[in-house]
Amino acid sequence: MIDTIEFWTTTLSILVITSIESLAIAKAVDKIDPYKRKTDLNKDLTGIGLSTMVAGCIGGLPIIAVIIRSTVNVHNGAKTKWSNMYQGLLLLIFILVLSPILGKVPLCAFAILLVYAGFKLASPAVFKQIYSHGIEQLIFFIGTMVLTLYTNLLIGLFGGLLLALVSHMFLARVSIPQFFKMIFNSGSNLVMKPDGSYCLKIRGIANFLGLIKINNLVAQIPAGANATIDLSESRLVGTTVLEDLYDFQKIQQNTGGNIKIKGLDKHISSTNHKLATKIKIDAIEPLNRRQNKLKEMAESYGWDFQVEPVEDLEYFKSFYFFKSRPIEAESNCISDPNKDLPIKLIDVTFEEGVDIFPDEYKTTIGLLKLPFSIPKFIIEKKDFLDKVLPISEHWDIDYSVYNNPPNDYIVKVSDIEAMDAFLTDKLKVLIEISGLHHLESNGQAILIFSNNFVLAQAKDYIKMIQFIENFKSMIKK
Repeated sequence: MIDTIEFWTTTLSILVITSIESLAIAKAVDKIDPYKRKTDLNKDLTGIGLSTMVAGCIGGLPIIAVIIRSTVNVHNGAKTKWSNMYQGLLLLIFILVLSPILGKVPLCAFAILLVYAGFKLASPAVFKQIYSHGIEQLIFFIGTMVLTLYTNLLIGLFGGLLLALVSHMFLARVSIPQFFKMIFNSGSNLVMKPDGSYCLKIRGIANFLGLIKINNLVAQIPAGANATIDLSESRLVGTTVLEDLYDFQKIQQNTGGNIKIKGLDKHISSTNHKLATKIKIDAIEPLNRRQNKLKEMAESYGWDFQVEPVEDLEYFKSFYFFKSRPIEAESNCISDPNKDLPIKLIDVTFEEGVDIFPDEYKTTIGLLKLPFSIPKFIIEKKDFLDKVLPISEHWDIDYSVYNNPPNDYIVKVSDIEAMDAFLTDKLKVLIEISGLHHLESNGQAILIFSNNFVLAQAKDYIKMIQFIENFKSMIKK
């Protein structure tokens, strides 16, 4: 049998699939590790290979990493590799002790579990989630799935890669020789500036074929260093590259560095998701209907309007809400040029969740910076987060419950006495009338959510502006 094509095709399929899935799982676990450690992928693959060899010798199945067990370990406070050892030992004990009982379970019951697991892997929710990352990603997914079902895993995998490659050639709109030249001889480089920061300029076609070269450049940026990643000269930026760059941005922030990704303002994508494949265009994209309305509104107030505002995204982490949900992108900013009490209304994008594909939210926030200090507090409507975000740790904060809040609101403060002086009866009435969902102070500024994590409409902007103007008049007194 060892000299047959079927044997080597099956062996190679198992090798490729288990290796790719194990690497993907290791990357996903690194994202949710609270200590932000990096997996030694070489050691991981070596261990899986040796384990698979031993399992094969005793008639077992190939060994592969599983995201579920690792996620359970992390969520239950596991800190070291011993958690995997204990889990394996417990599983072995259960198999030895319960094997007589397992033998009595009808095979149809196990079949139901397999059918259910298969449905979850290709449920409508999965298609919807993949579509949100770009139409091209949905095409790759469906193409790979169909090829796999009608042939085998190996052909499906390489067929999916070929489909992605052909799609990138079509989207890049260059000749085939030029396409590969722009990948393997793109001219991307890393430069250290006089102030000690770095500038990584990525040129040409940045997709999965050139990922190793790009990662080698990124790896030269020291931990804790500041850097700018400029994508303005890239013809096409693939999802895989974007995901790695945003992951690197988060890792650097955890070490004290600041990574700014810029140059995508002249690129377009099939969806608004930050990981959707970006394609450079020559013409300036016109304002859409909503942006035109916002521009008209700003002009009516004598304010400024910017499609791509320049705001320090790190500043938002000073608010409790965004400490665990860092803002990924901002756009469509209406701002008051008043330098004493500057107002900004901005569309922002943030993520919620620790899965491989966390949920992405787009909403509009208001920001009022103050020239003096005020108490730190959180004021929000009852059940605000329960209706829109499946989280329970929101109230794990070193604030005290304020027992004299506005009607239908929950208030938490850092200093109750200071809040007594700040939260006057007039301010309570203003909050109740405004109907705002979330109001928060970091001590130097006010953050406002007008709605349940959706982009604000004209009436929502008017509501926030009226509240801020009334609030300014109260605190000036």
